[in-house]
Amino acid sequence: RLYVGGVFVESLVRHPYFKLKTRQFATDLLAAMQERFDKYLAGHRDEKCVNEMCLLLQALSNMVTNLPHMVEQLLRMDKLQLVYRFFWDDVADRKLRKLAMKLANSCAINGAAARHVAQQRLTKAVLPILVLHSEEETQDALNLLLQHVRRSSAVVDQIRMMGGLVLLVALLLDERKGKRTRVTVASLVGAMTNDGLYGQDIAEMLCEILTSKFRSAFHSHSTLLIKFCESDHMSNEGRVWNQRKRLEMQEFLSNNARMLAPIIKTWNGSMELFNTELLKSLWKN
Repeated sequence: RLYVGGVFVESLVRHPYFKLKTRQFATDLLAAMQERFDKYLAGHRDEKCVNEMCLLLQALSNMVTNLPHMVEQLLRMDKLQLVYRFFWDDVADRKLRKLAMKLANSCAINGAAARHVAQQRLTKAVLPILVLHSEEETQDALNLLLQHVRRSSAVVDQIRMMGGLVLLVALLLDERKGKRTRVTVASLVGAMTNDGLYGQDIAEMLCEILTSKFRSAFHSHSTLLIKFCESDHMSNEGRVWNQRKRLEMQEFLSNNARMLAPIIKTWNGSMELFNTELLKSLWKN
C-alpha cells in the first residue's frame, strides 16, 4: 500500500473528502510523484511504479477538485510542468496520460494556471495529441485547450503560431469524427475568434484557409458553424466551397497536421510553423 505524508493514498482516492493537512501533504504527494516519474523515465516501468503514479495522479485530482486553491501550490512548487510532461511520447501508458489530462483539466479553470501554461509554452505538449492519439484523448485535449483559450489571450496566439488552426480545421472538416469532437472544435474556434487581443488575427487566418464568408459563421453557435462547413457557397473573392473542395481541404490540412505534430513539440516560442502561402496552390486549382 502506498503511504505518503502519513496517509495511505488509496484511502484518499476512495474517500476524496478525507480531512488532512493539505499544504504539507500536497508537498509530500508532489515529491512522491516526481520521484516515481523520474524512475519511470529512467526505465523503471514495472506495474508497481505505474500503479503508484496512477494513485498519486488520482489523489492530486481529488484535491484540486475539492480544494481549488491547491492549484496555486502546484504553481508555487513549479509542478504544473510535471503534469503536462505526461503528454510527451516517452509516456506510453495511456492510463497515465488520461489521469494526467483529468488533473490538467481540473487545474485549467484557474486563470493563473492558464497564464503559467502560456509562459512555459506547455500547450505544445497538448496540440500534437489532436493528431497522434485516439479520438477519446483528442476530446480531452480539446477540452483542455478550450479552458486555456477562454482564460489566456497568449495561449490563443501561441496556438496560431504553432499551426494549431491547421489541426483544428482538419478535425472540423472531418465528417468521420464524432459529433462531440467536431462541436468542441467549433466551440474552440469560436472562442479563439472572439478573443479580445488576437481574435481578428485568428479570423483572418481562418478565412485564408477557408473563405471570407466563414467570418460571420465563426461567431455562430458551434452546431451552426458545422452546418455552414457542410453547406456550399461562393465567396466574394470567387472561391467555390463545395463537397469537392471540402474533401481536398480536409486531406491537405490532415497531411500538414501530421507533418506539424512532431515540429510543434520542439517549438521555440517565436517561429510561425505554418506558412499560409501553401494554400495558394490549393485554391488556385
